[in-house]
Amino acid sequence: MPRARTEWDTLPNPVHDLWTSTNAAEMVPGVVRPFTTQLLNRCDSLAMRALLEEYPAGPRIEVPAPPTACLFGVFGGRLAINMGFSIAAASLLDPAIAEQMLARYFTGRSDTRRYVLDSSAEEQAQANEVATRQREDAPEWLERHVERLLAERRSEAGERIAALDPAAAWARIQELATETALGPINIHLVVSVAAGELHARLAGLLRTAGIDSGHVVGLTSGLGEVESTGPAVALWELACSAREHRAVAEVLRDEGLAATQKLIADPSDEPSRRFAALFAEFRVRWGYHGQGEIDPTRLDWSEDPSFPLSQIRSYLALTDEDGPQAQLDATITARRALEDEVRAQLPTELRDGFEATLAAAQHFTRLRELSKAVWVLAARRLRVPYLALARGLVADGLLDQQDDLSYCLLDEVDQLVGGTPIEDLAERLERRRAQADEASMSALPAFWIGEPPNDAAALVDGGALLGIGVSAGPEPVTGSARHIRSAETGLVRDLHPGEVLIAPSTDAPWTPLFVTAGAVIVETGGVLSHSATVAREFGVPCVVIDGAMDRIPDGAVVTVDGATGTVTIEPGPDEERPPAEH
Repeated sequence: MPRARTEWDTLPNPVHDLWTSTNAAEMVPGVVRPFTTQLLNRCDSLAMRALLEEYPAGPRIEVPAPPTACLFGVFGGRLAINMGFSIAAASLLDPAIAEQMLARYFTGRSDTRRYVLDSSAEEQAQANEVATRQREDAPEWLERHVERLLAERRSEAGERIAALDPAAAWARIQELATETALGPINIHLVVSVAAGELHARLAGLLRTAGIDSGHVVGLTSGLGEVESTGPAVALWELACSAREHRAVAEVLRDEGLAATQKLIADPSDEPSRRFAALFAEFRVRWGYHGQGEIDPTRLDWSEDPSFPLSQIRSYLALTDEDGPQAQLDATITARRALEDEVRAQLPTELRDGFEATLAAAQHFTRLRELSKAVWVLAARRLRVPYLALARGLVADGLLDQQDDLSYCLLDEVDQLVGGTPIEDLAERLERRRAQADEASMSALPAFWIGEPPNDAAALVDGGALLGIGVSAGPEPVTGSARHIRSAETGLVRDLHPGEVLIAPSTDAPWTPLFVTAGAVIVETGGVLSHSATVAREFGVPCVVIDGAMDRIPDGAVVTVDGATGTVTIEPGPDEERPPAEH
């Protein structure tokens, strides 16, 4: 089908036009609506301009003004990341690393060399001094902001902001968006570039020693302190707590989500009160997660706890040996064994360099997940004023319903907040809803230059699909395919232990599902994507297959080989299942 377009698509970047949808779909899966698109576009331009000004040659990289795309673009209503811009930024530090990034995805393309910025050795040395300072400051900055943002979530600030009038709420949204752009977004990009660079350096060191550079994946897995595994571990601890109290466990296991939510809202005995208190703390610490969690127009777990409660219920059936901590411990053991194996093969002269590069690569892999979490925490602060703005505009008769705000362009919001009705607004919103529906039937390819082409087909070899293996796991896994289109549908379609989770993409809200999954197949992602990072931490095979949800029948028996990136399909009838609870 022809590529969908929307009237809120960002304009193509005239200089940096090498794009990828991998990782982007994790941030905001599905169609990004007009309000979020334009707000992110503003933040993107502001963040990139501020970041590049710190580097000597940085101002030579053009940062276009909205609505032209910079690092983040929206095509056909779908989010994409500008690899061309990332390569230009990386070349400020080391053109050779930027060339390696190009070679990884576009070997043989001579027209992509234009993304690498030519800078002097002196400029590169100065840029590396800036980057070193930023990287050294990042851990303390992130820890400090986690504490500050969590303290704010525990305070009563939300009640005050929820009562703001439209003008004050809109001003607060813009203030927080600017703060997020100049802080968490920039820090996440600094840390992400560091992680990518150090993975490349570690791979180069292994190649120099005649060792398989593919070991980089295993050497930067099983780290044991990755932020995004936190929700699964916390839910496991809640399940263990519930298991100690028979009455609480019975409600969770037998009486369904409605009864469980009632137990939390109005606990009737001491065990229930203890469990409710623990879950309340979970909602503060981890409740900012949710599908499309950087998008202020979407719900999170603190507003709708159905998904985490459903996962606690699922975890009640697991033994300690099947729990997330046991899985994490197993991958730590495997990673340490691989480290020893590699050390034994290293020439003496490379050992010191290996140890330093390995420690740094592991550090920034771990830090990348933390920096993403801080970005999400900061972005969720926009949710309360967004709701206040939507409610206020409805109350003033300027919008018919709160959801209308998500389909408004920002200049329309300015006009509405000023108290001026827009005569044809209903027609505009209806047209954009129709465009969003059309865009939902289309998808972006993994990589492209310029304008995105029509969907590319996955490579098929008989009954096997060829993809990208991003987590090997201990061995290939065979299980029944289970389609889950969003984390929230996981509470409608329970993922049984050992089944193969098939999803468009995953992000932090999906983490609890990795505990019960035998393997994971996603349609988009990369080696540093959330799917890959978390799958490796839990020791679960994970493969990226374009169009997997259309190509792999739900309920079919599949074998997932994360080492080779292949998925072998043996069609079979879906098993009998109890009626789904809504």
